[in-house]
Amino acid sequence: MEIALITPAVAPLMGSSELANVCGALPKALRGLNLGITVIAPMLGNLDPERVSLARRLKTIEVEVDGAPQVCSLYDGRTPGGANLTLLANDDYFGSVSSFTDPEDSPRLQAVRTALFAAAVTEFLRESPVDFDVIHAHGWPGAAVLDHLRSGKP
Repeated sequence: MEIALITPAVAPLMGSSELANVCGALPKALRGLNLGITVIAPMLGNLDPERVSLARRLKTIEVEVDGAPQVCSLYDGRTPGGANLTLLANDDYFGSVSSFTDPEDSPRLQAVRTALFAAAVTEFLRESPVDFDVIHAHGWPGAAVLDHLRSGKP
């Protein structure tokens, strides 16, 4: 069984919050049950891809958000618990913050960041060669992805 775990944060790579801690521990526990796990998250600005051995893919994800084209680079690696990890990078919306919900950001900026994440993850899942049996989403950014998938939004 293949499971996609969608989250705005995963510990210890992106700090320690209740959500990040759950999304760091759950993949490890599920891998212990011999399940295929891919964690999908934004690559936030405080994460150094070389430090955590991430490989940048040549392919990018292109979506339109708020009337403008956006491109997300893809980085692959492993979580400390051994699950597959795919991070979506966009310097304008993910690279400038250390938390998906930076309190310094305007509600509009947070909404556009969430829309970008939802659209990019949806496109990633549609194009993925892996046929995921379960899409498990966390937080309101994850809920936005589920809404995109359910409604067929681009």
